Amino acid sequence: MNEQKTIYGNSDDISIFESNSNEEIILENGKLLSNESYVEELLKLYDESFSRLPKNPVLEIGQSIKGEIAQINKESILLDLGSKEFAYISIEKDRLDPENYSIGQEIEALVTNTDNYLRASILEHVKTSLYNEMKDADNKKVYDAKVLNLTENGYILDIEGVDVFMPGSLGGINKLLNF
Repeated sequence: MNEQKTIYGNSDDISIFESNSNEEIILENGKLLSNESYVEELLKLYDESFSRLPKNPVLEIGQSIKGEIAQINKESILLDLGSKEFAYISIEKDRLDPENYSIGQEIEALVTNTDNYLRASILEHVKTSLYNEMKDADNKKVYDAKVLNLTENGYILDIEGVDVFMPGSLGGINKLLNF
């Protein structure tokens, strides 16, 4: 009893063979083998799902990225950038408190290394953004700062989590001799 079977899908992508197995779908060498009509629609949906993914951009050091937190542990935060791309953020280097972050939270970071795996820094992103904002000539914003240390030449300030040096000459309206 040789029954004629219809094979659905691109014939270049599948292999045809006789089998006495009751299994209807067999995965062999990355090829989907089936004699069921729903497989053609399934293959179309599978191909469409990859076409909807954004293409992997070429990420460069110093580039700003945005993603969702996928994992948090005591050493790092894993940032999901989409398209099967992840960036690792060091909790120790960025001086982060993991309790301030949650899985699914969207954050921005700056790419710091693209060698073996993608590494990023939230602190570097904040520093770069703050620097660019401060150097803008039209910026009239006043920043609140906390004095962390006094040096012989000025102050070390904390502005929005970033350590900043301020010369002693800017410490007051009048000239300060002993700041």
